[in-house]
Amino acid sequence: MNIKLYHGDKKIYSTKEPVATTAYPAITITCTLKDESDILNPSFQVLRSTDSENHNYNYVEWTVGGKKRFYIINNRVYESNDIIRLECSEDVLATYRQVILDTYAYVTRSSHRYNPLVTDTAVVTAQQKTTQHVSITNPMDYNAGFYVIGVIQDTDGSYGQGWSFKRGAVAYYTCTESELGKLIDWLQNPGPVYSDYDPMSHIVSCMYIPISETGSSTTTAMFHLGSDIHNWTHTKMDYVSSYGLYTYLMGTVTLPNHPQIATQRTYLNYDPYSKYTLYAGQFGQFEIDRNLTGASFSMRFRVDLGTGDAYLYAYSGDNVIVNTQARIGVDIMLAQQTAKNASQLMELRNARDNMIVGSAIGAAGAIADRNIGQLASIASAINQTSDAFALSSYMMSIPKVSYMNANGSVLSAIVYWALNSEHSLLAGDPQSQIGLPLCEYTKLDNCRSGFTQCAGAHVQMSGLREEIETIDAYLAAGLLIE
Repeated sequence: MNIKLYHGDKKIYSTKEPVATTAYPAITITCTLKDESDILNPSFQVLRSTDSENHNYNYVEWTVGGKKRFYIINNRVYESNDIIRLECSEDVLATYRQVILDTYAYVTRSSHRYNPLVTDTAVVTAQQKTTQHVSITNPMDYNAGFYVIGVIQDTDGSYGQGWSFKRGAVAYYTCTESELGKLIDWLQNPGPVYSDYDPMSHIVSCMYIPISETGSSTTTAMFHLGSDIHNWTHTKMDYVSSYGLYTYLMGTVTLPNHPQIATQRTYLNYDPYSKYTLYAGQFGQFEIDRNLTGASFSMRFRVDLGTGDAYLYAYSGDNVIVNTQARIGVDIMLAQQTAKNASQLMELRNARDNMIVGSAIGAAGAIADRNIGQLASIASAINQTSDAFALSSYMMSIPKVSYMNANGSVLSAIVYWALNSEHSLLAGDPQSQIGLPLCEYTKLDNCRSGFTQCAGAHVQMSGLREEIETIDAYLAAGLLIE
């Protein structure tokens, strides 16, 4: 019978079939099958010749029972000066190459196809990390903000002009710093026409909003003070709704990629390989889940100009990444002190004395027969109580807005805004040897060419049991589809 000799340079776990080349054409030689040879490990006896002794020819093709099989020559044994015995074992991967390509299996790893989002557990991380930084423009500007003033007044008819929004009897006006200064000048010296109306008492709030914003136009506010009106020109800011809500769009933030991502390892952009932290000024610090954001997310916040409270929203499509509240409004103290405050204090003290002392006479008479020392204690208590009453009454008489002992703070407006990322680095990349994760049920021909590994794979073919089990073992351990 005849067999063919081939030169093969394939890896032992490859499905590649040996083929004839110009350098190494196929050689057909006559042989005798050694007694008691089996089909998996046959031994062929051939005449000693230049061809049969050529060690560059390491593969045998033998067609038996109508089936072409490939064998690798394990050894050449010289039985005599004239006879060489070729001891062979079947290369089941080359013999059943097409069967393997037509097999459907759950492919866990592949060099040709892969899912970059599947974590590669075959690769370990080193004790090494790198960081990246994305700057975010601080939306707060304590030098170029604007003011919101709340005024109790009739906001209907001809008197309600120039306000940005209103809530009940309080109309809210926006203005610049210089315009606020002009209003304060007038409040401090309103003139005799307004002195009886105490215009300061109509101002219920003054708040600084540390956001750089310009107004589209100036308008005249008409404060209805009694039967009189004071005209005050100020700037009406843009983007303020009729409910007093101001929305500030901050734009889009792009998350930095892991430095070793290339195109095959997108999973490195996710936890635990990459961690992202958003530093959002006075709103706080937040861990960002890239599963929700994707490559980027947008931010905006909405300010209630009546209270100074703001909500920060970080979102990507329909996914809300951050939804939190902070106060960005800065309360500004306004107080009017006029010459009549001293006389008011004396009037309050006299009224205090008459009320408290009159009340104490009855109590003193009731205990006069018991202990004169108790009268002294009562007198001391009356004096302390009267001083506290007078001071409290005086303080309450001073018109004021917001805090009495503080003028707000813009410190929170300069808090850090940024997105920082931290990445764990891989210790080497064995992709060329063991492929990448796929985790997909597919035809193995779709994974051509390169390393392919399967889970629970089983070939269906009309081969010997040992051939089937050998192929299944290769699929589980990994093979090269070529």
